[in-house]
Amino acid sequence: TIVSAKFTEKDPYGESWDGFGGAPEPKICAYAAVGETKSTTIGCTTMKSDTFSPFYFETFEAEISSLEKLCFSAYDVDVSADDYADGACWENWVGLVKAGGYSGSLYDGFVQIDFTIAPKW
Repeated sequence: TIVSAKFTEKDPYGESWDGFGGAPEPKICAYAAVGETKSTTIGCTTMKSDTFSPFYFETFEAEISSLEKLCFSAYDVDVSADDYADGACWENWVGLVKAGGYSGSLYDGFVQIDFTIAPKW
């Protein structure tokens, strides 16, 4: 379940997310990956309009091999193309399951996501 996210006021290039200083239209996607290749899309949240702090509470179900990484990527949805904002992958995602999720910044610190992971028994 992707619960929420927080985007910084400026994008990775130090610019406003949208023209004229506007807030982003954030979307978060989850992937399973082998190596550096995103192999399977688990799911993407809906896009939220003009907000730095979107709330989602959107749940996806997936089977992930212990050989795959669990990855999240954050985007600013735009008309021409979605702008990549930040991302992270975990090789030891089993530890995330045991911990019940994660809350923290992604790789470059431009987006923070809050999510939970629950095993399906």
